[in-house]
Formats: sequence, structure tokens, C-alpha cells
Amino acid sequence: MDDTRASLLLSRHLPRGPFDEARAKIRGAVLAGGAAAAHDLAARLAARDTAGRGLGLIPVDEALDVLLHGVPGLDLSEDDWDALAMRFADSAGRFHHEKFMAALALLPPEGHEIPEDPIKRVPQPERRVRRILEDDIFDKAWDEICDRHPSVKLRIFQEKESAWKESLRDGAPPAETLGEVGTVTCAAWDDSGAHLFLGTAD
Repeated sequence: MDDTRASLLLSRHLPRGPFDEARAKIRGAVLAGGAAAAHDLAARLAARDTAGRGLGLIPVDEALDVLLHGVPGLDLSEDDWDALAMRFADSAGRFHHEKFMAALALLPPEGHEIPEDPIKRVPQPERRVRRILEDDIFDKAWDEICDRHPSVKLRIFQEKESAWKESLRDGAPPAETLGEVGTVTCAAWDDSGAHLFLGTAD
């Protein structure tokens, strides 16, 4: 079989089975009942679990009763119920309501929480993202720009230098003066213009 034919076969929509149809009916009816309807259905099913063994099993007829009377607007046929029973009932006539609710996929997963302020609770991802952006993306991009267009870096340096010289004209006198430092052979400012480095021959 060639790749084109195989991809066409895989991309076809498979026909929906009886369980899929029953699941779609129940999901539609529960969603139409509002945001709390899924929690209400889960609570009604759990309330019938009188054995208290924590197995999530209730009698099949009680599960049917909850679905028919606890979900407004739900119209289940016998075929729909047979499909549900085949999927979630065991040989002893017990219905696994926890697996049933999980298959409906209407409730958030167990242990799921929405943090009130995720940035305060988990600051590490924010710092990591900032570090990746600044060090790995912006700095590398700037280095690449400067390598390809040296005039850009020179122009920015000249603009900074002229702004710094302009600020020196109206600047305050130095707060302190140095004594003799010997013969100055070289001097350089840092990028911010706040520090002057002197190299001496002594």
C-alpha cells in the first residue's frame, strides 16, 4: 500500500459506535444543565455507593435511575443503556460510576488546582524565561546584528558618547579628587559612563 492511500485511510472519520452516541447524548444534556451539572451528577452517583468500600461501584439499576431522573433533558434508548452497561458494568451487576464520569471528561482531573497567583507560587519558570530571552535570544541577536552591521554599534556608541559629553557640561563638580596616581598611560570609561578606569606606568 502506498503512502497516499494509507494516509487517506487513516484520515477517514470512523463511524461512531453505540457507546460514542450514548456518551455524546449524556455530555450534551449535562453541559446544557450548566457549570455545576457535572459535579451534581458525580455527587448523585457517589451518593448511591452505600457499600462504602471506595471501589466506585453501584448497582446498575441505580445508575440508570440517576441518569434518567438526575439529568434533565436526557433521552436514553435501550441501545444506549446497553452500550453503557457493556462498558462500565461488571458481571455482578455493578456499575463503575467513577470510570463512567472519567469517560465523560466533564470534570477536571483529580488533584487539579487553579493557583490564585501562579507567578508568586512558582517564580522559577518566570526567571528562566527571562534568562533565556535576555541571554540566549536578545544578546545573540544583538551580537549577530553587530557582526553583520558594524556601523550600527558604532552609531549607538557615538550617540551614547555625545549624550554623556552633553551631560558633563552641566554636571556637578566631582565629589572627591584623587591624589597623585603617577603617569596615566591609558584611560577608559565603562558603558554606563559612571566609572573611569586609569592605567598608569608606575
